[in-house]
Amino acid sequence: MYKFVLIGLLVSLYGLPAYGQSLEVLGVKENSKEVVLLDKDTGLESVAKQGQKVGVWRVVEITRDHVTLARLEGDTVFVTTIPIPAKQRIIIEVPK
Repeated sequence: MYKFVLIGLLVSLYGLPAYGQSLEVLGVKENSKEVVLLDKDTGLESVAKQGQKVGVWRVVEITRDHVTLARLEGDTVFVTTIPIPAKQRIIIEVPK
């Protein structure tokens, strides 16, 4: 019985998305490689470039389709990708 409870607990804990579904991409500034992220838990918006930190996460990659975030926790690196649905993409072109 305890084995099933333990397995259920592990599945529920490790089955959650790494970013807790709290971050959403609001837009990407293509030329400057900046991303606008919304923390749905707090309502705070953050603008970050590749390599900058947003909370405990570091922005690793910014593309038109997704943003990749990573964080270090002890000896473990957690990496997650937040997709950018086509209807939510806000590409801002900056004149040269």
